Order: sequence, then structure tokens, then C-alpha cells
Amino acid sequence: MDLTYAFREFSFLKNFNPSRFSKSFTFEPPSDTKIISNVTAVDGNRKLVSGKVVDEKGNSVVGGTVTVNGRYTVPVDTKGEFKFYITDKTPGRANYEIGVMDWGSKADIRVNEPLMNGIEHSELTDRIIDLCTQGSPYVKFGNGNGKTVVMTVGTHGGELASQAAGFKLINLLADYGDEIDGTIYIFPVLFPESTANNTRIYNGTNLNTVADVNGTVSNHAVKFAVSVNAVGLGDFHNTRHDISDVGITSILCSENPTPESVSIAEFIVSETGYKLKKYNTAGCLTQER
Repeated sequence: MDLTYAFREFSFLKNFNPSRFSKSFTFEPPSDTKIISNVTAVDGNRKLVSGKVVDEKGNSVVGGTVTVNGRYTVPVDTKGEFKFYITDKTPGRANYEIGVMDWGSKADIRVNEPLMNGIEHSELTDRIIDLCTQGSPYVKFGNGNGKTVVMTVGTHGGELASQAAGFKLINLLADYGDEIDGTIYIFPVLFPESTANNTRIYNGTNLNTVADVNGTVSNHAVKFAVSVNAVGLGDFHNTRHDISDVGITSILCSENPTPESVSIAEFIVSETGYKLKKYNTAGCLTQER
């Protein structure tokens, strides 16, 4: 297993729109580094590559990335640790469809430097980024034989980690998407104007609250999911880096109307160790269980 470490300085405050952030994530480069890794067989051809990065004194190194086999880039977390699943097969290129929906929001999101710095750029992701000037872009993967799901990210443009994760997933599926027995649509930047301005609320609109209002971007996303006969629409967010930061990473789910979300959430929690927040009914936050 070939592992290499690369350090990059992260500072949201220096890069873009400092008035939007109350926290600075800046890490000093270490004088020397060492990767301590472990490879564990999981099932079939899957292997788990995990470990940590330490300096010459054995202290954890925070920030930067580990490159696995010269191909996959894995972020080092705030404990200096990393975790990544790989397969032994040689990746191919999956068939995919790229499109853009003009739902009333379009912008050049390249001005959002923290997001651009956090994305694993590829020819595919850069094509999607360019399409944001025309509307809300999407990528379609899968063989079309099974069920259809729709994923939306960037409902809140200032939530950058979820959008970077959306682009990361797109890069992964570009190699393995043909293994999907069904169809998946991914909108990694649902509201380009909000992303370009690095804001959660844009022009007084919180898309989370207007999905039932005709003409809104979030309502268009719901209608799109219905039009492609999707069995599920997943809208992905992350904690904001401002005074409303709740201080925990949690996975939310509800037993009604989609009990499967509980099973999915419990699996994510088992893999990550994050906090599980389960509700009886979606939208009823007072009924947490």
C-alpha cells in the first residue's frame, strides 16, 4: 500500500468573506511527518485503510491529506487520523449524464474560495462548477434497472463541507457508478447564488422552509424527484461555522414517514461514531426519541 502525506494550510478567515465565519481553522505545517497505517480486509475485494499521521515526536498532525496508491485523496481529521475503504479492482469510467436545471438560481461559484479549495477537482467536477452559471447542475449515474433516488446538496450555500462531500461522491461514482443497479441523481450545488455568496439565507429565503411553495428552488427539486419516480429524496447539510454551531456532529432520522431512514442513520453512526438524533415524525423536533 503506497501512502503519501501532503500538508495544506486551511484558513477560512483568510480566504473568503471573513464576516461570515467566527472560527478559523489554521494548522501549522509540521517539521516532519510519519504515517502509521493499517490495512484490514472487510468483505470481498473491499479493504479498510486506516491510520494516523504523527510528527517526529509522535504527536498527531492535524490537517492535510493522505494519498492512497497515488489515486485517492483522504483528509486527515482533527485527531490526525484517516479512514478509507478501497477495492482491489482497477477503476473504470462509469457512464453518466450531466445536466442543468434553470430553476431561477445561477452564479459563478468559483468565487467561493474555501469551497474551491476543499473540492477534489476533476474534469467532471469542473464541468459541473462551470454549469452553475446556467442553473442547478446534476449528474446521473447507474444502469437504470432498479430504483431511483435523488440527492441534493447546497440548499444552504454557506454549508461548505456537505457540498465538498457531494463533489467527492461524484468523483467516486465516476469510477464505480456502473455498479449501481438503479439510478442516482446528484445535485451538488442546488442554490448557486447562495453558494457563491457563502450564505445560508439568501435574499431572506431559507430553502428549508419553502419546499412546498411553487417556484422556489427547493420546490423544483421535490417536483424533479417526483418526475423521475424517485423512491427517496435526500437533502444533505452540515453544521455551520458560526455562532449557531451546535458543537456536535449528528445524524438525524425519523421513523415516520420513512422508517428506512432510521436504519440508514444507525449504519452511519456505527461507522462514524457520530451522535444519533432520532425523531418520531419528520419535522416534529419536539418528538425526539
